[in-house]
Amino acid sequence: MSMLDTPIVIRDLTVDERIALAQEIWDSVLADECGGELELSDAEMRDLDRRLDKYRANKGNLKSWEEARAEIKRRYDAHKANPGDVVLWEDVKKRLMAAKK
Repeated sequence: MSMLDTPIVIRDLTVDERIALAQEIWDSVLADECGGELELSDAEMRDLDRRLDKYRANKGNLKSWEEARAEIKRRYDAHKANPGDVVLWEDVKKRLMAAKK
């Protein structure tokens, strides 16, 4: 039985249940609006192909979820400790470019 067929109070659901509900809602919209299939334009397909090629070429540079989460937490904690220390986007881009070399 789908969650969409059951009266619910969203706030009573766990986070996992709310995520599952959101997915069911999205799937139902897709089914109603697109017959269950999403049509992509040629430009969208090229963009997805480009992203997939980039992913395949850089697999060695990927971080696990645990590593990424730890980095995000470290940065968040550092920001909380020193909220005046704002990292500028330009600085982030420079660091990323340096890491690629």
